[in-house]
Amino acid sequence: EPLVVKGKPLYFRGRRIIDAVLESLLPLGITNANKVFLTGCSAGGLSTYIHVDIVHKWLQTNAPSMNVFKSAALSGFFLDHKNLIGVPAYESQIRSIFEIANSTFGVNDACIAAY
Repeated sequence: EPLVVKGKPLYFRGRRIIDAVLESLLPLGITNANKVFLTGCSAGGLSTYIHVDIVHKWLQTNAPSMNVFKSAALSGFFLDHKNLIGVPAYESQIRSIFEIANSTFGVNDACIAAY
């Protein structure tokens, strides 16, 4: 369901995009891969951390010959510190977007339970 902002729908499609990207690898031969390395930079690095379990599970199903799976973000670690006016805002902003976007579907259940 979309989030309605000022009467206009706002859609968050992150999981659908991940699923579509993974499906697009099928005709390229991902089913024959035996080694897979997942990585990303900046926001893509953060996404690497968040979605590694989903990608790994998908690969276990769709790349049966895969025997090595590794993942490492090139960056994507954002420091939790005060902003320019001295207010600690990062955690609340990230938590807010996480809740608005209903990101729980893409994150490991143990991680959600811990935070």
